[in-house]
Amino acid sequence: MIKILNQKNVLSYLITVFFITMAYSLPHAVLTVLLLKKGISISQIMVIQAFYSIAIVFSEVPSGVIADLWSRKKLFITSKLLLVLMFSIILFSNSFYMMCLAWIIYGVAAALDSGTIDSQIILEIKAQRKGMIDKFISIDKNVTTFALIIGSVIGGFCYHFIGEKIYIIGIVFVLIGVFVCWKYYKIDNEMNFGNQSNNNVISQLTESIREFKSNKYLRKLIFLSLFGQLFFQSHYQLWQPFLLYKKVDSNFFTLYYLIFQIVSIISYSMPVNKLNILFSQKKMMLFSIVAFIPLLLLSKISFMYNAAYIVYIFLFFVFEYFVEYSFNKEVRSTYISSLVSLKSTISRISSIIVLLSISLGLNYFSVETIIISYFILSFLLTMYVITSNRSKRS
Repeated sequence: MIKILNQKNVLSYLITVFFITMAYSLPHAVLTVLLLKKGISISQIMVIQAFYSIAIVFSEVPSGVIADLWSRKKLFITSKLLLVLMFSIILFSNSFYMMCLAWIIYGVAAALDSGTIDSQIILEIKAQRKGMIDKFISIDKNVTTFALIIGSVIGGFCYHFIGEKIYIIGIVFVLIGVFVCWKYYKIDNEMNFGNQSNNNVISQLTESIREFKSNKYLRKLIFLSLFGQLFFQSHYQLWQPFLLYKKVDSNFFTLYYLIFQIVSIISYSMPVNKLNILFSQKKMMLFSIVAFIPLLLLSKISFMYNAAYIVYIFLFFVFEYFVEYSFNKEVRSTYISSLVSLKSTISRISSIIVLLSISLGLNYFSVETIIISYFILSFLLTMYVITSNRSKRS
């Protein structure tokens, strides 16, 4: 059995994640409206979001290295206090430049959060019962999804009564999460998580990159994460324009959002440790058929294109779960935070490239054509990586 210490850490971590996820998801359904009321134009909102991505790219790897050298708990709490600062700026300022600053802080906070106490729990599980990693990741994802749903619903409802003051609720939720982490999350000093005095940031980063270069399986997983961005960015950015293109009433968008979250929960409940069994050569004919399911998005029959869309969401959430599980299982404990951050940075850069290509493509093709093309391309590239020189790892 897993030690009681680990069980308490997992519980306190999940409670913390639940409250903090609710906090930052409060404005998800009304963020554009909120910023427009501040006098921020649509084009300026795009610039603000760009600052968020840039901040993550420049902060991700250094934050992961620091997490391997410093206390992950302290770094996690620091990231959440930065979130409070970001909420405060939005609450008390209407300036475009202050909004840019707020989203830069948001990006730094997100980067600092990467590879902190979640990685430490994985290390504890690996040291005590390695087979529990997939269950922890699944539970973590499902708790986050439930919190996203609840937070978005609360934020969307409360915004109609208190406006931007929903960020006060967000600050309260963050502080509750920080308190739970500070009070109940304990660090096992008997376990060595790579926090050694003779290390420094440069040597830690160098060793992490060397680990990445020498491990072919890790590189394969990062390629899977990279190609997955073709799907996820086209999905996240285009699902609403696609539905509008199909003449779906925007009043149904909340229902679609909830369906997507339910599919995510189901995907992260799959037996991911057995997924490799599906990728035998005998089953590749089936996958070659699945690759072209997005062509059903051309249909004018709502059941057909809705079913095809949901099938692909399910598949790619399963792929994402598989990559996350395999990566955390494979990476060495000493460099887990650094490599998680490196993987996240590579994915972030690839997502920026994908978004720019989508933006360019929309000048020449319809939303329907773009989304179908990216779905199919992402699936084919994912299948190529999975089936080429298959590892016997599971």
